[in-house]
Amino acid sequence: MWQPWKAIELIKDANGYICLAKNKVTGEKCRFHTKIIIAAHGSWETGTLLAQLSHRPPKSSDLFGFKAHVQDGHLPLELMPLLVFPGGYGGMVQTDGNRISLSCCIRRDKLLEIRRVLPKCSAAEAVLQHLRTSCLGVDNALEGARSDGKWLSVGPIRPGIRSS
Repeated sequence: MWQPWKAIELIKDANGYICLAKNKVTGEKCRFHTKIIIAAHGSWETGTLLAQLSHRPPKSSDLFGFKAHVQDGHLPLELMPLLVFPGGYGGMVQTDGNRISLSCCIRRDKLLEIRRVLPKCSAAEAVLQHLRTSCLGVDNALEGARSDGKWLSVGPIRPGIRSS
């Protein structure tokens, strides 16, 4: 992994790929050969590289990711539940300092639906309410808990393996 470099060109050849990279601070360029490419630029970043997606129109099945930490919840240390709820999936785990980390993905169409039901809530608050009403275990684990920082969110995410 090279930091703060960015791949700006990838050319497939018989033995893998030739990569042209550019240092984002100095502007220096470097060309090297590699057999494997790991696209760690984020699923939202479009571009012309083989590993990047072109911009595409929104789809109802697009997934949006949400993550939050809460304090003083009631999730046993040895438990890491998988959350399955209408329109999405996620998980919770006990972390440092009696915090619970809650992460999930939800479909665009379901997110729009729950936002219509809860118009005064932010997207994250609406997702949390949806989780609590859909999953009794989430509601129990978060009873009396308080938010520890802001919600993080991203979308649409496009998980999967892409061949070049």
